[in-house]
Amino acid sequence: MRRGFGSAIGCIVGVIMILGAYTALSYRATVLSFDQVPPVFAAQEEREALPINQLVIPTLDIRLDITPGYIHGGVWSIAKNKVSHLVSSARPSESGNIVMYGHNKRSVLGGLTDIELGAVIELTDASGTLHSYRVEEMHIVTPGQLDLVLPTDQEVLTIFTCTGIFDQNRLVIRATPLV
Repeated sequence: MRRGFGSAIGCIVGVIMILGAYTALSYRATVLSFDQVPPVFAAQEEREALPINQLVIPTLDIRLDITPGYIHGGVWSIAKNKVSHLVSSARPSESGNIVMYGHNKRSVLGGLTDIELGAVIELTDASGTLHSYRVEEMHIVTPGQLDLVLPTDQEVLTIFTCTGIFDQNRLVIRATPLV
């Protein structure tokens, strides 16, 4: 009887290890990327990175440096402790979607879940110009829902991070310029 119990425990431990390995591998492959690359970004030549130095969200006490972000092989490059600006997306004061993203950890965008509609987000560019935006929308989407990161006709700031169990979803914040 003891022998059967021991082999049952061994099987359970084995199954847990396999599931854990599968979860870790699938998590690593999808972290902060979407399931596919928006065709417009894949077809666009990568522009020279225009330094946008800092992202500030005063109500959340978030102040982060910004680094250029790229999509390579379907994976969005991401800095460990900074916010990434997708180089192929718009820039402040341009018509289009300014796409920024960062890790969902306390030192980066972990507090983004606490943002409220109407909050102000500030971007400072390399020349010291301040660009201010007001939060208009908040969404939780799956990695297959690309519509919020696609180019737009009007200037909009889109910031996203992972959310949910095993970071399976994306928290997307959309903000429009303050005039």
